[in-house]
Amino acid sequence: MPDSNRRRGELLRAAGLVITAVSLLLLATIFVDWAEWTKDVKATVFGNTLPVFAVVGIVAGLFLVLVGQNAIDGE
Repeated sequence: MPDSNRRRGELLRAAGLVITAVSLLLLATIFVDWAEWTKDVKATVFGNTLPVFAVVGIVAGLFLVLVGQNAIDGE
């Protein structure tokens, strides 16, 4: 059973790292060209909520990394 927990922890940690990386790239893309971004899509719901989704993705990804590490450690 400990091997199962370790494997699950490794998968959760990997998923968390991927989610965090993608969210950071999304957030960086938005803020690198913020003037163009706001000019093009400011009036849309998508444009207003995409930065929020990016931040939530970063937090969720880091949370999954911690959960995965705890599963690996057997806590």
